Amino acid sequence: VGNVPCEELVCDPSICGDADTCFKKSRAIELILGIPADEVYAKMMRKTREVKNQETGEIVEKPLQYAMLAKNIPLEKAAKLKAVLKQSKLSKGLFFQETYMRNYPKGGLLANILGYTTMDQGVMKPLTGLEVELDRELSGTFGKTTYERDIAGRPLHYGKQELIDRHNGLNVCLTIDEVIQSIMEEELERLMETVKPEAVYAVMLDPKTCDILAIAQRPSFDPSDRSTMDVSTGGRLRFIEDVYEPGSIMKALTVAGAIDRGVVRPETTYFCENGRWIFMRRPLTDTHEYGNLTVGQIIQKSSNIGTAKIAVDMGKKMLDDVLRSFGIGSVTGIPLPGESRGLYPKLKNWDSLTISRVCIGYSAAVTPLQMARAYCALADNGNLRPVRLIDRCIDPETGIETVWEHPEPVKIFSRPETTKEMMEMMKLVTKPGGTAPTADIPGYYVAGKTGTARKHTGSGYGSKYYASFSGIVPADDPAFVLLITVDSPTTSSYGGTAAGPTFRRIAERVLKYKNIPPHPDLMEEYEKAQKKQERSR
Repeated sequence: VGNVPCEELVCDPSICGDADTCFKKSRAIELILGIPADEVYAKMMRKTREVKNQETGEIVEKPLQYAMLAKNIPLEKAAKLKAVLKQSKLSKGLFFQETYMRNYPKGGLLANILGYTTMDQGVMKPLTGLEVELDRELSGTFGKTTYERDIAGRPLHYGKQELIDRHNGLNVCLTIDEVIQSIMEEELERLMETVKPEAVYAVMLDPKTCDILAIAQRPSFDPSDRSTMDVSTGGRLRFIEDVYEPGSIMKALTVAGAIDRGVVRPETTYFCENGRWIFMRRPLTDTHEYGNLTVGQIIQKSSNIGTAKIAVDMGKKMLDDVLRSFGIGSVTGIPLPGESRGLYPKLKNWDSLTISRVCIGYSAAVTPLQMARAYCALADNGNLRPVRLIDRCIDPETGIETVWEHPEPVKIFSRPETTKEMMEMMKLVTKPGGTAPTADIPGYYVAGKTGTARKHTGSGYGSKYYASFSGIVPADDPAFVLLITVDSPTTSSYGGTAAGPTFRRIAERVLKYKNIPPHPDLMEEYEKAQKKQERSR
């Protein structure tokens, strides 16, 4: 986003001349600027305005000396109009003022994050996104010149003058990678066409820094085309304002905490009750009738019962500590207005059933960005960091850069092996027998977790779902964490089928863009997939 210089055309109706002169002026303006001549003519011919005398209360007429005729005039058109008016001797009473307008050269790319502005009585006002949050840094200070003028509006060189220097606003550089952002938005458009959900959220983070590489949502908008913009749907920052019960993507956090604190090992076995378990007189079910499963298989198969039994062994206090340590119930630190903390119950408010529900992603609501941040900690040896969106600010006049530092992370794992053991288990999710083989990338190990959660309507759980997939790629040396959440998909309610394919397509394209080589152990698989793609072309 940037400013483009332009000009405004204003007039002093009191000195614009008679009807014939005003008609000629309005015709010249119409020919060059395309503004209807009758609109311009009407403004020029309104010579007076009614003013109430504060002492007597009498209504009197006074000369009208200001009317806005045109805004955001490109410099070349303004120059052409000036030349025509001067040549035709029609300049009297018409004044050009230098100004600027906001320009969005990338259209709708990153629109929700960047936000947009509007002009209000000649002043640019930010309305959403970074335009609001960084208004002071971006705006700078305006210069001002005060001078006396003659009856024709020309400055008097010998008259009183006052000059206040202006200072440009800062240039702000984000952590966003434009290529990755473009890839993400293209694939979200494809998902909207094929899956036809109510909304979709996606965010990609660098797990070693928690820098946001790309973030997008649908519906969205194009700030350069306000005619089709629906602020109620596309204008909001839904990925930090909207909260949802994440479902099974929460299980990875629960199990990681249990492993790190020594409650279970990856090979620990739980009986999953053949798909139906009565806990505190309420049923908890799995999608399949599982018997004995190891902790690794509980992650692979996404067993509700297995995860709930792990949580019961942890106890309420430990489970609460684990989820809060991952940032559940806390803001992420993104420098944008309106971020929600989510809805996470205080431990004292847990009932007897909560421990078996919050561990599988119910009874708590998160933002998509909160969950992506938690997976960064999971991928980076338990290092929880604030989300970073702004990389640096540059003073365009001095060239001085102010870098937004990376804060020291909070260490939430006590065992150095925890992340490695979790990655090994989560790799199984995208392999045959897992819940998301559609998210597998030939030649690369993908550690991930699906989430499928019924959508709460306010009066209970209805027939709609949130379908999610959160993945870490490559699993052995993470380059990025990518979360896809689909709100109310129409083709499939499962995270693996609704979100998995979009995850795979984005991740594949980003791996190629970043020149990340396949894993040596999977080179044969990679080459076979490449040959298959070439034949399909």
